[in-house]
Amino acid sequence: TKADNKLWGGLIILGSAPISAENGDTETNIEGIPAEDGYGLFGGDKEDDNSGVLSYVSVRHGGISIGEGNEINGITLGGVGNNTSISNIEVYATLDDGIECFGGTVNISKALVYYQGDDGIDLDMNYAGTISDFAVIHGDAIGTDEGLEIDGPEGSTYTDGMFTLSNGIVKKHGTEASPADFKSKAQGYVNNVSFIDYGVSKSVKFRT
Repeated sequence: TKADNKLWGGLIILGSAPISAENGDTETNIEGIPAEDGYGLFGGDKEDDNSGVLSYVSVRHGGISIGEGNEINGITLGGVGNNTSISNIEVYATLDDGIECFGGTVNISKALVYYQGDDGIDLDMNYAGTISDFAVIHGDAIGTDEGLEIDGPEGSTYTDGMFTLSNGIVKKHGTEASPADFKSKAQGYVNNVSFIDYGVSKSVKFRT
């Protein structure tokens, strides 16, 4: 069911595309993998980095919380470059975020996230790609937070990138859902994205 999560971890893809991490770092360690393990580093200077093809994939019933602010999402993309192909994907019933992009330039098309425990699509570290033809459906008392959570640069490197969200639907189903939170450093474009069934009590947040 939509409340069944934590049955496994999730999918993590790491690349060498630009990220804006804390302290001016051009590389950092992905959340969900202990730094001492040595294989969680991501980030670099290759905008056209290629992490392969992810297409017609459904990620279901995942998510693990290792500690506060340290979770495995449905699909986690760290510094993934724009020669990577990601399309026709879905994330269903995951503990934390549906899709989270930590920097990178990868483009994602035809994505569906529903009944995530935290945010539907979460953009961090100045993600600078395009997500198009997407839908987030969330709520119904499973602890969900934002449909979209959008942040910008965290450090002093790679601060010029712009995200694009295009042709999307963000829809509340039941209760306990907020449409979007655009944080103070968010920078990018939102084109033809509809927020449905939130009512006047739940509005899109624009932080300054």
